[in-house]
Amino acid sequence: MPVCHIQIAKLNIRLSASDARLFQAATAVFHPCLQQETAVADITITLLSTQSIPKLDHIDYQDQAIGFDLQKESSRFRFHFQLGAYFEINLKEFTITGVLQPSSHLFLEDMLYICLAPLLRRKGTYLIHGFAAQKEDQNILLVGPSGSGKTTAGMALLKNGWRFLANDVILLKGNPTRIYPTFDRIRVRKGTSRLLCEGDSGLEDISIIFGQLGHVTAVYFTQLQPNHPTQLCPLPAPLACAKLIESSVDRWDTAQLPAHLSFLRQLCEETAVFTLHSGKNIHTLSEMIKQ
Repeated sequence: MPVCHIQIAKLNIRLSASDARLFQAATAVFHPCLQQETAVADITITLLSTQSIPKLDHIDYQDQAIGFDLQKESSRFRFHFQLGAYFEINLKEFTITGVLQPSSHLFLEDMLYICLAPLLRRKGTYLIHGFAAQKEDQNILLVGPSGSGKTTAGMALLKNGWRFLANDVILLKGNPTRIYPTFDRIRVRKGTSRLLCEGDSGLEDISIIFGQLGHVTAVYFTQLQPNHPTQLCPLPAPLACAKLIESSVDRWDTAQLPAHLSFLRQLCEETAVFTLHSGKNIHTLSEMIKQ
């Protein structure tokens, strides 16, 4: 069984898969974080390819938006994904075992991070859906639901010399809060291309430079308003925390809710927080942040 070693947020992960195709799909998810073999794994992931997947004995939670059913036990979570996969997470041994139909391999990234999240939380690491960028001593998060303009704003910053830290999956840890780069793929929508091309140049002139570990200095909650000028509006910390809870808290992981909420409050209280209305002049965002 092929094996690889991964490091994310200073945690060592050992991943193995039952066949070459599944192994290739899994290593593509973590490609920038692949490491030489490590002595001790903090988390172990085993992936098995199959034509049929186990069923749950009962269902304690359903997520219709993502498409999974969850069975909870004191030390285990069992996920049944409608995409054609079954995952069992052992919270004591910090192991993940996945049984996947070939048709589900295309969605492996989403399923892996959903299953990793409860183990990472128990190691003090939290996931947020967004875009992260870095310039000099500034390390910022762009947060919002799909289609809210995160990538548009992030690409506007990269065009102006910012360094790329993360897209989709942002890993946060510590006090003060640090961003751990994941260097995921950047998926660009048609609207992003159109807004960026209203500046001096288009996507073809973006040179992506990778950043490094840094402390979060600001959080921007994105709202896409393509027919209006780009604006930054300060946001009170309690409202910012409520928005982060909505977008990053897995309510089914009840044992970790107090620690997770405390972490998000800390993040909002120690950083500058804004609503970012991404509009016509989004290419000027870097200058607006400087001010």
